[in-house]
Amino acid sequence: MHNEIFIALLGILLLLLFRWAFRHLPNEKWQILAVIPRHKTDARYWQGLNLTYYGVFIASAYTFALSILLVLLHTTGMNLIGVGFIMLAMLAVCLPAARIIARIVEKKPATNTVAGASFVGLLLLPWLVYFTNLTLGRWMDFHLSLRIMLAGVSTAYAFGEGIGRLACISFGCCYGKPLENCSGRISSLFRNFHMTFTGLTKKVTYAGDLEGKPLVPIQALTAVVCCLAGLVGSYLFLSGFFMTAALLTFTVTQGWRLLSEIWRADYRGGQRFSAYQRMAVASLLYMIPVLLLTFSPDLQPADIAEGLKVLWQPETIIGLQLLWTAVFLYTGRSQVTTAGLEFFVEKKYIGSCE
Repeated sequence: MHNEIFIALLGILLLLLFRWAFRHLPNEKWQILAVIPRHKTDARYWQGLNLTYYGVFIASAYTFALSILLVLLHTTGMNLIGVGFIMLAMLAVCLPAARIIARIVEKKPATNTVAGASFVGLLLLPWLVYFTNLTLGRWMDFHLSLRIMLAGVSTAYAFGEGIGRLACISFGCCYGKPLENCSGRISSLFRNFHMTFTGLTKKVTYAGDLEGKPLVPIQALTAVVCCLAGLVGSYLFLSGFFMTAALLTFTVTQGWRLLSEIWRADYRGGQRFSAYQRMAVASLLYMIPVLLLTFSPDLQPADIAEGLKVLWQPETIIGLQLLWTAVFLYTGRSQVTTAGLEFFVEKKYIGSCE
C-alpha cells in the first residue's frame, strides 16, 4: 500500500506544480530571478549578470530525477557508491554536451538542448555500468544489474524531462507553433489551453516574434506526458517489472520527442526531420536491443518506505545540494540577456545628523 500512496502523492504534487507553472511562468517576471552587478559602464551605471529561473528549474529537474533514481535503486539493494560514480560521470559529459550539440545543430553560441544531453547519456550508460562493474565493482565486491539500472535511469529521466520543461516555459524557448498557423482541428483543440508569452527578453519574442500570440502548449504537453510516464514507470519498477518500466518510460519519452517536434516553431536546424528527431530514433534503435539482451535478478516487489530512507542520509542530502548548486551555476547564468543597474540613495530615509 505504501507504493500506491507514494505514487498518488507524487502525482498530486506534480499536478499542483504544473497548474501553477502553466499559468504563471509564461509571464515576463518569471524569467529573471536576480541580477548581480559585474562592472561599471560609466559613473552611474553597472552592467549586470542575470540569474534565471531557467537555471532554477533545470537544477531542480536534475536533482529531483537523481533523488527518484536513488530511491528506486535503494529499494533493490543496489550499491549506491557505484551508482553515484556513474551519475557523476554522466553529468560531467552530459552538461557540456547539451551546449555543444545545440551549437552544432542550431548554429548558436549560447543555447542548450536536453535532447542532445539525453542522447549522449543514453549511449554512454551501458558502457559506464560495464566499466564500473569491472573497476569499482571488483574492488568493492558489488555488481550493478544493467537492466535494473536502465529501468531506474529511464524512469528518473522521464521526471527530469518533464520538470525540465518548466525551465523552457520560463525562458520562452522550445515554443510551439502559433494556433493561427495550425490546422482547424489543432486550433480548436488548444483554443482554451494554449501558451501566451510576454516579455521582450523571452526567446519566443526575440527569436520568433511571437509575443502575445496563442501557441501550441508543447512544453506543457511534454511535461505532462513525461511525468505520467515517470509515475507509471515508478510503479512498475517498485512492482519488480524492470523490463516493462524501462521499455515504457524510454519509448514514451523518445517517441514523444519524435512526435512533438511536429508542433514546435523554434529553430531546430532548418531541416524537415530535425537532428533531435533523428537522435530519438537512434536512441530507440540502440537502447531497445540493449534492454532485451540484458538480465535482471529475481527480486520481490519493493517497498518505497525502504527506498525513501536514502534521502535522510547526510551524504545524500549534501550531495543533492551540491548538485543543485553546480547545475544552477552552470545553466542559470544567462548569456543571451544582460541588465543595466543604477544604485542611488533614498534621501527621505536618511536621518538627521543633529
